[in-house]
Amino acid sequence: MEYQIYGLDVNGSCTHAGCHEMKRFSKREALRIQREWERWRDEYLASHPGDYPLRTDNRKTVKLWVYPITDHSKSKIFNLY
Repeated sequence: MEYQIYGLDVNGSCTHAGCHEMKRFSKREALRIQREWERWRDEYLASHPGDYPLRTDNRKTVKLWVYPITDHSKSKIFNLY
């Protein structure tokens, strides 16, 4: 099943968004996806010098809002910290 995922900062503003295909979603999966996002961001910034929004906008993601693309009523919010 495909899931939409939004990373949220302490104010509820979006820090990143994306879709992921998986059988089911759990907090463990949320943490794995967040680690992947952080690793990708670090690798991207290291290989792309310059003033990109990712470089200056470094709000910490504290929650992930997740829901199946086909059914928003099954949304969940996972606290990461």
